Amino acid sequence: MDLLQPSYISPTRFNDGGIEPLRLLQMEFPDYTSPPLPSAIDATPEAFRSDAAVDAARANDADGLCFTLDDPTACQITFSPPPDTAVDSKVGVIFFGGFLVDPRSYSPMMRMLSDTYGLSVSVPIFAKDLAFKVGTCESGRLSLAQRAFPDIEKWVFAGHSLGGIAAANEVWAMAGRNETDAIGGLALLASYVRQDLGCGLVDFSTEEWDWLHAASVSASHDKIVNGANFEAGKKWLPSGNNTITVNIEGGNHRQFGCYDDSERESINYKVDGVPTVSAEDQQEQAASAIAEVASYARSPTNGVSSSGSMASRFGQYMLDYFFLGRAGLWNPLLRSTNIKKMQQSALG
Repeated sequence: MDLLQPSYISPTRFNDGGIEPLRLLQMEFPDYTSPPLPSAIDATPEAFRSDAAVDAARANDADGLCFTLDDPTACQITFSPPPDTAVDSKVGVIFFGGFLVDPRSYSPMMRMLSDTYGLSVSVPIFAKDLAFKVGTCESGRLSLAQRAFPDIEKWVFAGHSLGGIAAANEVWAMAGRNETDAIGGLALLASYVRQDLGCGLVDFSTEEWDWLHAASVSASHDKIVNGANFEAGKKWLPSGNNTITVNIEGGNHRQFGCYDDSERESINYKVDGVPTVSAEDQQEQAASAIAEVASYARSPTNGVSSSGSMASRFGQYMLDYFFLGRAGLWNPLLRSTNIKKMQQSALG
């Protein structure tokens, strides 16, 4: 079973150009969540390092209290750029975690986004660690992120696995209400756009979306995501140069986070591939892709459109290189990866 295709989702049919679910079944989820590794706990802000704190946030969500509590951080883990590395950025990242994965598992990569790239980050905490709930196409968690970071104007919606589906549906739901001012981009890690979740035909490839930039990040040793579905889902992403495609050689599904997946085989009946790169290296490459999407939202023109030339795209990379370098944020560990990406972009 594909983690992105839980057994409660039924087959679908096309209807007048759209896709609708035939029926949605309910199922009991296991009373289990993949726990974070010690390295993830170390990278988590002090307020959420204990299991009790995370359990309290999960309970708040289950009881419907997240939007009524005075403390906007009661249901989310936040990462603020350190004062000595912060840049004048009005862009943040809201990151949705994977299916039954403790949200603290993504803290190392969120630290990279805040400390290296100067981005404010929110990681919502959900009951049962389910970022996407059938029948609900939007969590509304952007409002909590905005309360925690009132100076942030645009947000990159990002997510891993099932969390990527949640991120895409959040963006789509906001657009349906013509509320796109806060959307700064979309980043899917080991994830893809799904059309059978009852959220309408989610299609970012049309001309109306030529302002949206996205990243589709995969890993060569990922044995959890259905490869055919992943490739098919790319056609719904922004067209042309507006979507960054990154395949992390040697990476697997789990290493987009830092969690213990030893008991997950009984949940999804799949065993992940064996990685040949470190989790740190994989997460650095993923963070780089998210930050690149954020760089378009940060630019005065909101990036180049889908009709932008390779030359202008290469120029954007160079501007980011010098911008980050001058701010002291260019990470030497990422330099070879970023330069390689610049060369690949320039060469087409």
